Amino acid sequence: METTTQSIDAYRRAGRAIGLEQGCTAAGVIFAGSCAEYLYRWQVGATAADTPAETLLEVLCGDPLATRAGDELGIVAVTRITNWISVNWSVVEERAQTHPPDTGTAEESAYRTVATQMALDVAVDHQVARSVLAGAAAVARLRRHSRSDVEGSTEDQIAEMTKTDPVVAAAWGELDEKGRRGPGDWVIKHWDEIAAAAEELAVVDRLTGAI
Repeated sequence: METTTQSIDAYRRAGRAIGLEQGCTAAGVIFAGSCAEYLYRWQVGATAADTPAETLLEVLCGDPLATRAGDELGIVAVTRITNWISVNWSVVEERAQTHPPDTGTAEESAYRTVATQMALDVAVDHQVARSVLAGAAAVARLRRHSRSDVEGSTEDQIAEMTKTDPVVAAAWGELDEKGRRGPGDWVIKHWDEIAAAAEELAVVDRLTGAI
């Protein structure tokens, strides 16, 4: 597999899928993905760091959600997940080469990123799970606004996402019914702010990609 953004994403997704299968929380699923990403980056030299540990820090520093996931897990769980991914690296490699690609659009990614990061600043418990579902809710609302083929409530759409997105699946399973509704309600209340920031991010990403 070539060293590209797509291949790095594939390893991250593979790590997350394995984390879900191992029964991790949303924070654990996200951290498993980050571990798979940093080990792949170190393996192929896609890092400016000098050691594997520094490569992990490099990945975490570029991902506020993964950083919060590590904080939420604690050192024991972080060490256990890191070791498991390392010992079972051949499994990660196999899954990375066969895992289906992300089919979301660049605009959906921008909305997910903005809503997730905004929610991280206000969630008082289950911060990672609630923030993940806020990101999913923003994507669901965007689809209802921009596509004619999307039906059902925000919760219905998020439930559908759990079938293909291990992070959303873990977050959905972690929260009770009231907890699942909360992020969607929060996204509705802050929609204008989320939309403005997401559209700005999408423009920046397009310009960066064009350079």
